Amino acid sequence: MRLLFLAPLLTGLISFYICRKSQDELAYVTAVVAGVSLLASLILAPWQVQFLLLILGLSTIAYFWKQQDTENTLEVQQFQATVQTKVNMMKGQKPAEVVPSSIAVSPKEVTDKRKVRKYRGVLMVETPSQPANTPSNLKYRGANVRDNNSNG
Repeated sequence: MRLLFLAPLLTGLISFYICRKSQDELAYVTAVVAGVSLLASLILAPWQVQFLLLILGLSTIAYFWKQQDTENTLEVQQFQATVQTKVNMMKGQKPAEVVPSSIAVSPKEVTDKRKVRKYRGVLMVETPSQPANTPSNLKYRGANVRDNNSNG
């Protein structure tokens, strides 16, 4: 195996280093030199090295392609669940994933008496709030609050 391809590779790596450290036009010139020398070293490389780079490139592309495909699948499933939830809400039904299985009541009773919501993965049941009983002798800085509100 000839090691001639290492000369342009080393030249490319050194010029890339200079490109990262320099500014203005010198950076552009060294970037072009780095690109051309790396391309030349790839062309001059033995077939074993080229084959190894090809395998590495294809496996990397396949990994990212598979990862992107699973992300798209999850996004589609979440979108379909959201659409189904909105359709059910338009029909007046409660979404299936929000109502826990421990509540065995009809949807009408659920909407009338309590609201079941999902917040950060935790099911929360809201009961209708009732007005608080305020004491009759409620005072603020010595003044009776109930008397001030009714007189004012």
